[in-house]
Amino acid sequence: MDTIKAGNMFETSWGYDQTNYEFIIVLEVSSTGKTAKCQRTSAERIGGDAVSDDLKPINKPFGDVFTMRIKTGYKGQLQLRGSYPFCHDGSMNHTRLGTFDHVESDRAYSETNSMFGH
Repeated sequence: MDTIKAGNMFETSWGYDQTNYEFIIVLEVSSTGKTAKCQRTSAERIGGDAVSDDLKPINKPFGDVFTMRIKTGYKGQLQLRGSYPFCHDGSMNHTRLGTFDHVESDRAYSETNSMFGH
């Protein structure tokens, strides 16, 4: 991916002894191309097993709008980095720092089921 534009989705994962995925969608890219306004977006369960869910992000934004920096990451891929809301109360007081990679359209993202380790 050599440019970022509105509608692009990105993902990050985190967790210790579990895997959690969070997805964001780009709403708008700044005129300088250095930042992007984003919003969290939903995912649907497309499969899995007893302990994990296979997720596919979908275009259903929710919560606070926030700004992420556009940066070049590993192998020259564009990434988004910055603080994003963990809780959606409009204050941006509850944030997590993360780096997001572009969502691969043909990939299922396997996350630990919420009954195990969350």
